[in-house]
Amino acid sequence: MKNDSSIYNAKSFGSTSGSRNINSVDAVLHFLSYVEDVGAITAGKLYNSIKPLSLVYTMNNRELVKNSGIRKSAAAAICKAAAEKERIFEEYISLSDSDINFITIENKNYPKRLLNLYDKPMWLYVKGKLPGDEKKSVAIVGSRNATNYGRSMAEFLAGSLVKKGVEIISGMAIGIDGCSHRGALNQKDGSSYAVLGSGVNICYPKENFDIYCEMSKGRGGIISENIPKGNAVKSSFPIRNRLISGLSDLIIVVEAREKSGSMITVRHALEQGKEVYALPGRINDPMSRGCNRLISEGAGIIISVDDIIESLGLIRDKTLKIFQRDINILANNEKKVYSCFDLEPKYLEDVADESHLPVSEVMSIVLDLELRGYLIQISGNYYGRNINNLDDI
Repeated sequence: MKNDSSIYNAKSFGSTSGSRNINSVDAVLHFLSYVEDVGAITAGKLYNSIKPLSLVYTMNNRELVKNSGIRKSAAAAICKAAAEKERIFEEYISLSDSDINFITIENKNYPKRLLNLYDKPMWLYVKGKLPGDEKKSVAIVGSRNATNYGRSMAEFLAGSLVKKGVEIISGMAIGIDGCSHRGALNQKDGSSYAVLGSGVNICYPKENFDIYCEMSKGRGGIISENIPKGNAVKSSFPIRNRLISGLSDLIIVVEAREKSGSMITVRHALEQGKEVYALPGRINDPMSRGCNRLISEGAGIIISVDDIIESLGLIRDKTLKIFQRDINILANNEKKVYSCFDLEPKYLEDVADESHLPVSEVMSIVLDLELRGYLIQISGNYYGRNINNLDDI
């Protein structure tokens, strides 16, 4: 149901969806978004060469190819779709009923960060908001099969950056993407933006329906080039990755294989001149090989959130150190045990060996630290630091 009180509905957003002119530029671009063989580059060629753009409704295959240089297959698809232009136009004027904004290259709200992309989208479907041009934004991406460590780090990094006024961009996939969104939304007034491989009316994956609802209702936004009811297909994900990096000032990779969708996002980021940071991991962990490879090839290494804050040109806050050790605080056994937990979770027996304390005493201390929120139990006698509570004890 449409929420008339929402400040994020199509009319107040500045979208021109709802215009009754089928020949308007926005209406024609909306029509082209329904043509299966027309992507950003093809649409850009049509937009730049055919004036008025509404002539695409009536041109034949040869005229479309001759006047715009598009592929013959795309021209044929446009001519076939033209027979459905009235039906597609009805979809266009009803977008605001679903609180969907159709933002085109001509709209004042079109993201400035995307304007310089050679394959910039000619349109975006949006539920909720778009990232603010005046705010810093960071993309956090990584593996769908993330470890507990990777998931917790994604949440921590997103939450810490949001506290500094940074907006978080990701792809809402399970794993690192979803944890990044959650980390942002867990903070008061935090916002996050998901760029989907499906349409904005399709929550994919369904496991993230709760954060999908939060972002679509104004705590960020749901963004896609695909028509609202378009299902996710494998080929759409690499294409959308250029928008994840394009909407961001900086990209963070948290756990990724050497060949993965995250690496496609990195490639787009580098082509766009964006800075890339990676979270280091164990050299024998497949989920860390991508990050470690990026670091070896010159990507920034995340030692603390300060690294990201500084790169964004924001004021550094030294209280945001991820792993902060001070040998002067190891005056008692409680602090000695806590200091044994570093980058990776550990078994109690290993902590006992490292701290030179009896296993029974280590167990008692660990259970107490868990109750106080400093440690979390991963499984059995396997514990790690709770990165949502990094205060020194």
